[in-house]
Amino acid sequence: MRRASLACIYELAKQDERVLFLGSDLGAGVLDDMKQEMPDRWFMEGVAEQHIIGMAAGLAMEGFVPYVNTIATFLTRRCFEQVAVDLCLHNLSVRLVGNGGGLVYAPLGPTHQAIEDIAIMR
Repeated sequence: MRRASLACIYELAKQDERVLFLGSDLGAGVLDDMKQEMPDRWFMEGVAEQHIIGMAAGLAMEGFVPYVNTIATFLTRRCFEQVAVDLCLHNLSVRLVGNGGGLVYAPLGPTHQAIEDIAIMR
């Protein structure tokens, strides 16, 4: 699923120069071609998920179409306020792509378990 969603972002970026990829400290090997061909539209910001939401908001306000990708629970639990205030209150066109919903990343500990992600984002 992760590989397919990232490949889809790359295909969308080839068709629309407003499409940007923003990630946080994740290997995104499937996007190596995008990184090489469109380095100005590919951002890997490290462990800074809240920052990436604010960054995506600013880019969307300037007419870009950001796709934010990170571990699901980091988009929901860690970034809840930024998603609500920076994105939702402004009705911005930012796509959030969460990897590892539910217990997929459970071996990494409770901070990586996205068991309430759907409830949080309703």
